Amino acid sequence: MGSEISLVDLQYMPFIERFPCYEELWGASIPEECTRFREWFETMQKRVSHEKTANSIEFHMQRYAKYNKAA
Repeated sequence: MGSEISLVDLQYMPFIERFPCYEELWGASIPEECTRFREWFETMQKRVSHEKTANSIEFHMQRYAKYNKAA
């Protein structure tokens, strides 16, 4: 969340990209008041390196469906 990309940013992004699934499946979301975190997430999603390597929400949804009793 600093002014420059770091190893920490790169390490956490693959896990954070799953948050839309958590919201869809279990109602867990990033709180509105976490503005810096939300800004970081939006910024990271726009990075070319992320766009080239990210998995889609559908990809994650398929993997998490087995944990969702309603699925």
